[in-house]
Amino acid sequence: MRKHMVDLMLFCDPDVTSMSTPWSEGDYTYATDRKIIVRVLRRPNVLERADAMKITGSKTEDSLNGVHNIRSWFAVPAVENDLVPCKACGGSGRPDVCPECHGDGTVSLSNRFNEYEHECKTCEGAGKFTGKEDPNKVPLCGKCDDDGKVLSGKTIDIGCARFSVNLLSRICGLPNVKIAVPGEDVAAKFAFDGGDGLIMPMRKD
Repeated sequence: MRKHMVDLMLFCDPDVTSMSTPWSEGDYTYATDRKIIVRVLRRPNVLERADAMKITGSKTEDSLNGVHNIRSWFAVPAVENDLVPCKACGGSGRPDVCPECHGDGTVSLSNRFNEYEHECKTCEGAGKFTGKEDPNKVPLCGKCDDDGKVLSGKTIDIGCARFSVNLLSRICGLPNVKIAVPGEDVAAKFAFDGGDGLIMPMRKD
């Protein structure tokens, strides 16, 4: 177990308080971001938390323990997190078109009696940004959060289910990881040296 100490923080969601850190419950320690959940033997330094997702007696526990329903395992392909330039900002991390006025240069304000149009304060009436503005006055791109890149949305089929390349890239580095796919629209179980977990597939169109 110690030989394959997995960094559980990689599977947490920093934006959701109840999922921002791993937690322990019963004999196990867990981490999740709602799309992947990882379970390892209980780590003494990881405490139980009242706000954490409850596993005991849940459908999640049934899925994690449902080894008897698994007929075959698949190797998890070695993939990398696939990022592409953000179309909304052209990869700059800052929007070209003002998000406040949507390129009009004016915003509408109203009260009970009248409606007024005023010059947009965000872009100073220009409707777009040229890159010459003070960077502190230009908002971050709402699509990529200033990164300039977004996930590509590429997928890979394993068994009868389709998975996001970006999700698979997070588990493919786990030691001796393998995946079992019970159906195309239910969580798939994966197992690795020192633990196991579930990963959500994508819907096929």
